[in-house]
Amino acid sequence: MIEYLIRSGLVLTILLAIYHLWLEKEKMQWFNRFYLMASMGLGLTIPLIKITLPGKDLVHTQLQLSEFVLPNISTMVPTEINRVAVPQHIDIITLVYGLVAAVLLARFAINLILLMSIVYKSPKRNTPEGTIVLIKEKLAPHSFLFYIFLNEVDYLDQRIEQEIITHEFTHVRQRHSADLLFMELLISIFWFNPVFIFYKKAIQLNHEFLADEAVIESSCNISIYQQLLLQKATLKSVRVASNFNFSVTKKRFKMMKKQTSKTWKMVKAVSLLPVAAVLILAFGDIVFAQGTSAATELRMVSDNIGQLTKDEYYKGAYMRFIDNAGVKIRKRYEQLTAEEKSHYPAPVQPTEALMVSWKNAQKFVVLIGYEKPREPLANYKAKDFISYYSLKSETDELTYVYLINKDFLEKIKQLGGDFNREGNDIFLAPPPPVIMPPKEN
Repeated sequence: MIEYLIRSGLVLTILLAIYHLWLEKEKMQWFNRFYLMASMGLGLTIPLIKITLPGKDLVHTQLQLSEFVLPNISTMVPTEINRVAVPQHIDIITLVYGLVAAVLLARFAINLILLMSIVYKSPKRNTPEGTIVLIKEKLAPHSFLFYIFLNEVDYLDQRIEQEIITHEFTHVRQRHSADLLFMELLISIFWFNPVFIFYKKAIQLNHEFLADEAVIESSCNISIYQQLLLQKATLKSVRVASNFNFSVTKKRFKMMKKQTSKTWKMVKAVSLLPVAAVLILAFGDIVFAQGTSAATELRMVSDNIGQLTKDEYYKGAYMRFIDNAGVKIRKRYEQLTAEEKSHYPAPVQPTEALMVSWKNAQKFVVLIGYEKPREPLANYKAKDFISYYSLKSETDELTYVYLINKDFLEKIKQLGGDFNREGNDIFLAPPPPVIMPPKEN
């Protein structure tokens, strides 16, 4: 999950930066609105897209058995890996996240209820363009769903300019509230990621560009309209609504006079296609075809070495077990019957939470393959390994955790090691030890 959030955040940030640098200053507001909404969809889904790339033949190197640390496996009893406790601080983080998200969602719901209660209680005027809700408060003109909200006294005294009404009904007609509701929901759920706040501001400004464009097309007097915006700039606004005085800045004034040719709009739009392809390749869930070396996979930006299927994991390995008749069996995985294969589970990849818990040297001895790590465990990530299993030693009461990476697995297969099944437990037994001849005196 952490890796997904990091990848997603990077994609969202890159796409938003492209918008500000490449698209925002161009008068192509309908495309920009689509781009911003699509960017959030891509940011949330690209890390979930799975792509299979062709691989290369495995390059094997000689296994140095003399470097192995081999605990006395005969004195160990396989234990269920689920017995390893997950650190308590993970639960605290989840609880904090849930509480904050619940508070923000509750605030979101309350704001919606308050707005709809104003619609229900306030006097209304029906027009061909939509419904005007007359409010007592001196707020900036704003719109939400199918309603625009205007001060009652100003409206009855005919002090509301037609440009304001056109502006707000443009928000209603173009369904801008749907974008804002979606953004508020994302901000509440992903409250820890500030990029969604910047997306909301960009979307709101884009809405104002669209509404300003509609007003100018209807009145064609840019100077008077700009003066009107400045007059309303100090009025109080409403959070979840589209406000007439949102971001009265030079950006809006410049955009009113901006012109962009159709050809340039097309160039801008088409140029984004290779960007999307690069982001999918860089941040998608890359799965390598059977036969790719672990070294190659680890060098890829979107390395996903742990996502091996069951057949890929056991392919070419010897399997050792006792059949229903009590006969000891040892044969290749491909020679097993479908029923025999069903007794071997898919590989279990370690999680970051488990990697943290295994740092406790008083309870765990962590080995990569069968050798002690050359670097501190903190320097490794869960995705560096394709599986693991744990064995509880009866002699020292420590739990030995064996982390398996793909290179090690392939070497063990080559040298005749096997997957040993005892009851419901599976562990990777080492190949027969190499017996060195005695040294001559």
